[in-house]
Amino acid sequence: MFCQRLTDKATNAVTPVEIIAISPAYTSLRCSECGYTDKKNRESQALFHCLSCGSIRITQT
Repeated sequence: MFCQRLTDKATNAVTPVEIIAISPAYTSLRCSECGYTDKKNRESQALFHCLSCGSIRITQT
């Protein structure tokens, strides 16, 4: 139901929107800046620090 609703909204949007389905595996460990994935990137539930590029994110809890 959610996927269909999202697809409908994207199809009817004023500005074209592309929907890309991804696997949720390891997304909390993958850096959004460089794509590096490592368990050690996640210092705590609230703090993400990429060991490759140094990007730091305060995450939602």
